[in-house]
Amino acid sequence: MIPVRNVVARRSYAVIDSSRSALGIHVSKSFPPAAPAVTKTVSKAGGITVATLEDGGPVSRLAVVVKGGSRYEPSNAPGAAHLLKGYAFGDSSDASSLKTIREAEIRGNTLFSSVGREEIVFGSEFLREDLVDAVPTLLATVSNALYNSHDFSAVSSVVLEESKAALSDPSVAVLDALHKVAFRGGLGNSLFASPTTSKTLSAEAVKSFAESVFSPANIAIVGSGVAHADLVSLVESLSSNLTLGAGSAASPASSYHGGEARIDALGPAHYVIAGESYSFTAPEYAATLVLKQLLGNGFAPPVKYSAPGTTYHAPLVKISSESAQASAFNASYSDAGVFGVHVVAPSSGAIKATVEAAVAALKAASAGKFAADDLVRARKAAILEVESASKSSAVIDAGRQALLTGGVAGVKELVEKIGNVSVEDVAKVATHVVKSRASVVALGNVRDLPYADELSL
Repeated sequence: MIPVRNVVARRSYAVIDSSRSALGIHVSKSFPPAAPAVTKTVSKAGGITVATLEDGGPVSRLAVVVKGGSRYEPSNAPGAAHLLKGYAFGDSSDASSLKTIREAEIRGNTLFSSVGREEIVFGSEFLREDLVDAVPTLLATVSNALYNSHDFSAVSSVVLEESKAALSDPSVAVLDALHKVAFRGGLGNSLFASPTTSKTLSAEAVKSFAESVFSPANIAIVGSGVAHADLVSLVESLSSNLTLGAGSAASPASSYHGGEARIDALGPAHYVIAGESYSFTAPEYAATLVLKQLLGNGFAPPVKYSAPGTTYHAPLVKISSESAQASAFNASYSDAGVFGVHVVAPSSGAIKATVEAAVAALKAASAGKFAADDLVRARKAAILEVESASKSSAVIDAGRQALLTGGVAGVKELVEKIGNVSVEDVAKVATHVVKSRASVVALGNVRDLPYADELSL
């Protein structure tokens, strides 16, 4: 359940930036202050970055965030990050996989792991009193794990099933392909291991990759709902028993390239057209989030049952229909980003007109052709999205920031920046996207799907 105090703080975002609300009620013209931030603390323990977000709740969430996602894979080990994630909570020199999982079950805790383009995450959720057990469990995963050869077949089988399930979703497949087109290597490396992976890699290759990324400089352990002093003390007490590498994850600085990929497939057609965006550390990041909301999401309009084409609908919602839907998206990383429009239609022949209309909407935004009221709504929608997303990914986001900058900015600071985004800021971001070389992925009956040079983004 959400505490009442958080509900009140979050509802403060709903104040309309005009003299009267839709019901004629007088409201403030300025954006309300952001919801009170949780306490954030960052320090070092045994060379590992330790960060905490104290929210006062009874449930704690702990994550070991490792700078070792797919962008850090060597060229001869594609899929290594995904496989490394697959070894999570397996056998270690401290305990067997059975013991680790059974003890977590007995305590009622949860264990989870994930892999992204920049990080691998090993985490747990538990009640506050179980912190003393959760910390060694997670640290053992990055320190004392055993990459047994006899486990590799089982791990790779599970990982390949994950890849198959994920890539069977065309939306996932086109966005994974888009990154390869946009960035080539590094951020362009696929998130997913392929069938070739299990034939070319081995347990030793996964171990070698783990040793290259599991070093103190690449690791942040982040807790939400835990006392900072307690977490630091536990990490320090365990640090002398940790076996970690001395290297630092290496990946060339990301360069945006652009290009085109066309994938023949049955079923609905998917078309993604995108351009260069900004990193999440860039001053333009807040405006990028606002631009996304300004263009809108025709896949799932924010107000259920609202009539299509109404005055308050964003451009991509207005052009969406049963024949084709369009939605804006943004993917920002530590040193680069990609922003674009994703269009889906039941058949390839029905998609071109909607793609052209979506490109026209992005160009209109680059010229600042949108109403002040639309900007206000987009800013508020961006704030709501950021605040909502932060509840599920707070510790992971904090880990990324702590490793990159040595600090944790938190949601409050980003909300304040979003509230100050101007028409010029949004137009600048849209212009940057439009002027870059287009990245295009077409999936479906490619004979009927437009080529990039036919759209002139």
